Amino acid sequence: MITQGGPVTWTINKFYVVEPAGADTPAEVIPLNAPFDVRVDFDGSGGAWLALENAAAKYEVKFYAEGIGLNAKEIDLGTVPGTLGSGPYTRSLTATINTEGVYRLGCLIRISPPSNVVGFEENLLISVSQQS
Repeated sequence: MITQGGPVTWTINKFYVVEPAGADTPAEVIPLNAPFDVRVDFDGSGGAWLALENAAAKYEVKFYAEGIGLNAKEIDLGTVPGTLGSGPYTRSLTATINTEGVYRLGCLIRISPPSNVVGFEENLLISVSQQS
């Protein structure tokens, strides 16, 4: 996880996939065209972060998938807005992928856009495959 923002101290704590109840495990193997949630947990500390929370600063989390291999494609999964208040924060997006392959999932968090308070994580690999 990489975050920046001058005097703002914050971190992406966890980036993960959650499948619906009853889905086969592990969560990193997703059936073709099946819904799954991609989630990110983040929070901050210190005076600059508290000032952003007190100002109810807007933020956005953009989720995406980068295909690895010949047939896997690049996918913009969507953007989820939010407002800082009292952390920690969790943002989630339900997605489906309709092409088999291996994908590197990523998220980009922008606090108070277009400020320079940004962070990203993209080290979550999943496999999307046809179930027999």
